[in-house]
Amino acid sequence: VQRMVEEHAVTPRRLIAENRAGDLVIVGEERDDVLITAQITVDAENERDGRARLAVVRLPIAGSKDALVIGPPELPRDEPPLVHVLRHLGINKGAQIAIRIAVPMDVMVRAVQRAGSVRVSRIRAAAEVEVYAGAAQVSDMGGHVRVATRLGSATLADIRGDVMVDSQAGRVQAERVGGALRVTARRGTVIARDVAGAVDVDARGGKVVLEDIRGAARVRTRAGSVE
Repeated sequence: VQRMVEEHAVTPRRLIAENRAGDLVIVGEERDDVLITAQITVDAENERDGRARLAVVRLPIAGSKDALVIGPPELPRDEPPLVHVLRHLGINKGAQIAIRIAVPMDVMVRAVQRAGSVRVSRIRAAAEVEVYAGAAQVSDMGGHVRVATRLGSATLADIRGDVMVDSQAGRVQAERVGGALRVTARRGTVIARDVAGAVDVDARGGKVVLEDIRGAARVRTRAGSVE
């Protein structure tokens, strides 16, 4: 059973968005407001039960001139145990909310994802992305970018500012970076291609691949190869 939600909000200085039950997409557009759309899906044995479960799912939205805060979603109390881990493994259980937020390009962004993918693109201001379990994709960004992942990959492309990535477990790939790149990776491969600034990689385990690095490069690894 599904329900669509659409809300408009005034443009803030910064956006803070958090999801814990589905995908999160934030995209910069040529616009003067914020458009929030969400598709809510719940598991149910019948339509009546599904509508009852849908009724208790909420996406909190609180805004001011300084900040617009979206999420995290309020879900049914009988969500299955470890539901977020199941979603990361591709097993869709419980309620899910796919959130898409279109903002003016100059808004600063902080995106937090508990379990699922997060995609941020076309933002000219600084952006921060944090993922607990899932993939992070950041592209076509004009400012500095910080990404932190606990379990999952981080893919960055076409970043005009500096990039900082802290990955506990998962592949890190950064391409076409106009500033400096700093990566701390505990487990997983690190790939850096076409970086204009300095590159600093601290990899505890896994392969490190550097290609077309025009600034100074420093790599520290405890157990892994460097190419």
